[in-house]
Parts: sequence; structure tokens; C-alpha cells
Amino acid sequence: MNVKLSPDVEKFAEACVAEGRFGGVGEVVDAAMHLLQDQEERRRAFIQSLKDAEEESERDGYVTLEEVMADIDAIIEAAEASEAAQAD
Repeated sequence: MNVKLSPDVEKFAEACVAEGRFGGVGEVVDAAMHLLQDQEERRRAFIQSLKDAEEESERDGYVTLEEVMADIDAIIEAAEASEAAQAD
């Protein structure tokens, strides 16, 4: 396969080779493709987790931010009341 790099990318790849980090521009491109592959796999996994969460909320329902905040406030108030009772 023949790949045409833009001048900026080719210059960067050649600099990586000149620094001794890679044996040739092909190795630089290969490393870049592995990074892209990893990024795409993480993107697909994230999208799947969003779909799973959406399906779960449709199946089991969901809690609003206001409900979560009210629960947190109640927990804090209960903890404060318990601390006050222990101090007496």
C-alpha cells in the first residue's frame, strides 16, 4: 500500500525517525494507525455504554437531578442530626 502524507505530517514523521524513535516513516505511520485504532475502539465502547444506559433507563426508569439532590440533602441532614445527638 502506498500512503501519501501531507508535507507537515511527513516532516513530523521524518523528525521522529531522525530522533531514533522509529526505524522508518512506515513505523511512524503504523504506530499512528494503532493509536487511531485504540481511539476508535474506545469511541465505540463509549457509544455502546450510552446505548446501554439509554436502554436501562427505558427499562428501569431514571432519576432526575432534582431527586438525586434531594436524596443527598436528606443524607446530609440525617448525618448532621446524628452528630448533634451524639454531642448532647
